[in-house]
Amino acid sequence: MKLKTCLAAVALAAGIAAGAPAVAGVSVVQVPSTALAHGATYAWASISGVTLGAPTPAIINEITAQRLATETDSVLSSKGYRLAPVPYEADLIVTYRVLMEPKLDTNLTAQGGACGPFCPGGTDYHLSSSTKSRGTLVLDLYDRRTGQLLYRATSEKEISSKDTSAKRINSVLKQMTKSLPL
Repeated sequence: MKLKTCLAAVALAAGIAAGAPAVAGVSVVQVPSTALAHGATYAWASISGVTLGAPTPAIINEITAQRLATETDSVLSSKGYRLAPVPYEADLIVTYRVLMEPKLDTNLTAQGGACGPFCPGGTDYHLSSSTKSRGTLVLDLYDRRTGQLLYRATSEKEISSKDTSAKRINSVLKQMTKSLPL
């Protein structure tokens, strides 16, 4: 492989890697409101969960959707929020979205030659790639009376089917609701 070709491959791999989102965690945007007070009631939006992007069937399915709803109820209850018997009596409306996108991982390795990527000859390069799923869970709480978004928490990470267990969903939702009033 010629030096220019090697440098172009390194630059391409570096550009792909630099364009990849950093390891993400939880971010929260919140508006002060009495509707978010401890003991407030909530109801699920008529369409509570939406999946966007390229969903992976092993991750996005009816079982996972039910776990998300159940674990959200559990976490909100532990924070003092109560599920309203009928939606029109609720202080808050709850909804979530799951966004899925493929994430390309690349790896450029040099084989042979002792001078690395800058050898004028004698070094072979291997560019490997793999695609993983990157998911974003968005939890929204709206003021039922005004329709104003009061609380949005997002969690992003590489995900696999292991992340759909009730225990892992509960853990993520606890992090996402950490800043809700007690």
